[in-house]
Amino acid sequence: TAVYGPGGSFSEDDQCEPVGAYAHSKFEAERAVQSADRRGLSTTILRFGTSYGLAPVTRYEAVVNRFALLASTSRPLTIHGDGTQERPFIHVCDASDIICWALVNPEKTGGTTLNAVGVNASVLDLVTAVKQAVPETDESNTQQDVRSQITLNVKNEKIKSLGWCANRTIKKGIKEISNRVRYISQPDHINTDL
Repeated sequence: TAVYGPGGSFSEDDQCEPVGAYAHSKFEAERAVQSADRRGLSTTILRFGTSYGLAPVTRYEAVVNRFALLASTSRPLTIHGDGTQERPFIHVCDASDIICWALVNPEKTGGTTLNAVGVNASVLDLVTAVKQAVPETDESNTQQDVRSQITLNVKNEKIKSLGWCANRTIKKGIKEISNRVRYISQPDHINTDL
């Protein structure tokens, strides 16, 4: 979803204004896929939100997983700005599911661009979810890193209208990370209420 640039709420037909090398690389990749579609290859473009949750290689630089890791290791969460900035998110299992779903439903997805998002959430929403899983979590605010204070909000109505819906919550993803980290560091603190 980085192809949209800051702002929103964006739907698939909105103009893309990518900012930064990462977003531009995604935008150029989409153009290559669209070119292949025009030459006869059946394609589907999925614009994913930021993934979270346990995976074979879990990304801890992404905010949901990072917050869960920090809280589970008794470190404070750093909130950039006032915390009202939003981002689109998707659980890694939902992301995997949507790829499979798109592959077996080419009559619905062929030649389309779809926002693959479970939820748009603010940083404050994430802090609340983390504190539900790890109540003793502390937080601090900073005005550094202006890029982290930008909102990106993405609509997912188009994909829902085709029959797909996310099944996992941010709260579940946070509990997965928290349980894993606590199991590694303190096996007697596992929370089995998923």
